[in-house]
Amino acid sequence: PLPRSAELIVVLQDAAGVRATAGEQLTELLMAWSGTGRAGPKWDALAKSLGWSQEEAFDRLLGQRVIVVIENLTAALDGSAAGRAGEGGREAAESPIRWALLTDVSAETDRRLVERLKAAPRALVKGQPVLSIENGRFELAAKRRKGKGANDGSPVTLIVGPAAHPEVFDTLLESAGGGGGGGGGGKGGPETTLAGTPALHALRRLGPAEAYVLLRLEQSLPVNNADRAETLQQSMWSNYATMAWAAADNRETWEARFILRDSSLMRALRDVPETSGEAFVALSDGALAAVLEHRLRLDNADGIGQDSNPVAQVLTALGLPKALQDALGQRQAVVVRPGPAPLGIALGLAVEGNDLSELARAGDAYVRGMIIGIERAIGFQSQAQPPDLAGTFPEAIRSAGVRTAGLLGDHEESSGLHVAWAYGPVVGGESVPGAPGWWVLGAAGGEGGQGGMGGSDVARQAVSDIRRTLGEAPRRDGAAKSKRWISQGMIRPAAIESALPAMLPDPIGWRKIGRSVHRVDDGFFVAPMDEVEGVVRIELAKK
Repeated sequence: PLPRSAELIVVLQDAAGVRATAGEQLTELLMAWSGTGRAGPKWDALAKSLGWSQEEAFDRLLGQRVIVVIENLTAALDGSAAGRAGEGGREAAESPIRWALLTDVSAETDRRLVERLKAAPRALVKGQPVLSIENGRFELAAKRRKGKGANDGSPVTLIVGPAAHPEVFDTLLESAGGGGGGGGGGKGGPETTLAGTPALHALRRLGPAEAYVLLRLEQSLPVNNADRAETLQQSMWSNYATMAWAAADNRETWEARFILRDSSLMRALRDVPETSGEAFVALSDGALAAVLEHRLRLDNADGIGQDSNPVAQVLTALGLPKALQDALGQRQAVVVRPGPAPLGIALGLAVEGNDLSELARAGDAYVRGMIIGIERAIGFQSQAQPPDLAGTFPEAIRSAGVRTAGLLGDHEESSGLHVAWAYGPVVGGESVPGAPGWWVLGAAGGEGGQGGMGGSDVARQAVSDIRRTLGEAPRRDGAAKSKRWISQGMIRPAAIESALPAMLPDPIGWRKIGRSVHRVDDGFFVAPMDEVEGVVRIELAKK
């Protein structure tokens, strides 16, 4: 039984099988997780001391079933953040992450660990030996199947934890039937374990998988201290995030399934309407990447709404003026397509507005000011001013060139970047004052491209296609399901890496990572009981 006091639980099953069949990309991730990445020298030294290669050490020590239980995570991270900010450094040091690890190994591996690591007896608790390893830094205990002897060759579950903070180690040892260690722990009853919690029920609903993650989220507590302990006990694990990581297609495709419940999201989630998935399917057709999402409005501690979604953060970073922000609705889309050299890609962005006419006036002014600002920042004192239609003829596609002084591989005085934008009604709507609508922007570089289309043509085509897709009613026979969609996304990293110019810097090795992944799809929606469910599907590139 796993303790209810845990904040994060990670379960990994058959890691040895994954390592043997998953291919180079996931093998590197697994080896990094085991410590052969950043902590490579330490893992290499451990493997050598046991007489194994790094791969064999991984398979023997972590290759069957591994469970990591972590407590005090939130307090430790909060303390670390305060320490980095120059506050509460002492509290950060006094609030470490507490953890312990359970791993299934063979009896032979258990014996070699004890022999080669020079394990020394620390205590005997109700007949259960607790050993000290690594010069007293860690504690080790071995649990065998009930009724089995120590030398019958049966599998062994090892419990490992830091000696300086043995609380989780002691709790797991007691739950496994070995009594308490030095730091105390629960009795393993239902009130102290995850049994019967909504979080564990959600995790089981995710189905079979190679790995599971269970994260406890914070919950609101009453101000009255007398009620806090009881409320905490009753509501513990009522807010949670769960994930199941499963393989398909001979482990060349991986799928992460999620269920999340957070009481702070309840109000925002209830505003998410049911929509068809047809628009996203059309947006992603032939694209390098696409996102269509409903922007959640969250209430912070001051009761002020905050935008949550990634695209919303992009809009904020673009410096949209208040008049334009006030005109925005709650849906947005981003589409990345192949484009002409030198950029190799074209970008499309669409945001919903509550009032199409106000959106057009504010949008026209913003784009004009943005173009002038970019050129002046580069060093141009713009003479030919970008068009400003002041919101008139909203459905007409506007376009303008942006001089980039050769920064994009273009000529010094040419328009290295082309921008187009227009407005259009939502599904079933009209382009009339007061009606909601879409503001669609496109951008592409280059003077020429495949099929004779230059950057200006590509940008205008992107605007036309995206606006038409978002304004069309879904087909009744469409295969895409209607759900209360929060976000749908798709990206083709290998294709993007191939399309981008070679001159782009690669200081962190992102191009290698991109080449290893063919496609990533995701979708998140509001489920019954105010939960958020979602799937992320990763298809590795074939070599």
